[in-house]
Amino acid sequence: MSEPGDVGFELPDARDLSVVEAGRLWDKIDRAATEANARAVRLKQHRAAVKDLAIRVVEASGQTSARVPLEDGREIQMTPYDWEVFAIKDEGAFKEWAAEFASEGGEDFYDSSPKLREGIFLDYMRMRSQSRQPLPPGVTRWSDVRISRTAAAPRRKRAT
Repeated sequence: MSEPGDVGFELPDARDLSVVEAGRLWDKIDRAATEANARAVRLKQHRAAVKDLAIRVVEASGQTSARVPLEDGREIQMTPYDWEVFAIKDEGAFKEWAAEFASEGGEDFYDSSPKLREGIFLDYMRMRSQSRQPLPPGVTRWSDVRISRTAAAPRRKRAT
């Protein structure tokens, strides 16, 4: 029998299990899921911390990016870059502004459900920020640093 976290795991047929076996299987999977969720939280925290660490190391090296050979033989180009983040902090104020803006022939930031059309929202906010126009009411902006990680072509060995 494969483990519950395995890709090929199949639930046994209910006719083949006793109440005790079903209860133990449920408990085993429930505990494994709780453990996996806790591990995922730790990994997210570590990922954020190591991203900041990698950015500081690249900046301290005086480089704008770094070519990094990975343990599996592949290489990546790691490049920190600034990223603008926009968020709606006051939904009421933004919705009021957005409705008026759309009625005047501007972008419609909400679909018919009404759900925010995120791509249009982000593109418009970036455009306003880049042209130094004020953001609409209820919208905030901050900067973050991200890391671009792209595959790098393997270096060619020089003929000797």
